[in-house]
Amino acid sequence: MKIDLTQENLQVLVISPSRELMNQSYSVCLQLIKFYNGMNAAKLIDLNDDKSFLKAHLVVSTPGIAVKAFKKGVFTTANCKVVIFDEADIMLGSSDKDHCSVIAKMLLKQKEIQFLGFTATVSKSLSDWFDSTFSNTYNKILSTYADLSLDGIYHLCISCDRNDKLLTLDLMYKVMTVGQCIVFTNSKK
Repeated sequence: MKIDLTQENLQVLVISPSRELMNQSYSVCLQLIKFYNGMNAAKLIDLNDDKSFLKAHLVVSTPGIAVKAFKKGVFTTANCKVVIFDEADIMLGSSDKDHCSVIAKMLLKQKEIQFLGFTATVSKSLSDWFDSTFSNTYNKILSTYADLSLDGIYHLCISCDRNDKLLTLDLMYKVMTVGQCIVFTNSKK
């Protein structure tokens, strides 16, 4: 889905089960949108607070607040293209399940919309909710238990001069295929 940066309205909605996880998701989103010139993001914590979410392309919220925003007409479903349920297993295993169902039903009216559910565990109830909500018309991308291993994780320790750290990392990335990386350093400098 392509985000229309000329329209300042909700196009991507990220739903997290708690305020703490919402703040983490928001931090990640801020890092990601740096690569999209002109895209902006906001947190929706309370409808009476900062109104920056009204002009944001990407909004991160909790299920209950998002439902209130739609029901009060603060958000419209017209331009929303992507909905992300972060920690879907937690939300759909709690009282937020009803809110998630309301959000899905409102946004399923769109012609082209993507729903993404991210979870570490896929329970029967989670799978059943996706089946009933999306009428078995969705794609599942699941890792098998055998795929969940530490075999693909490598730990490297490279000694280098203080001034050559960035150059060394650059050289490593040129010769390795890295999907995800954590770099530990002794200082922020």
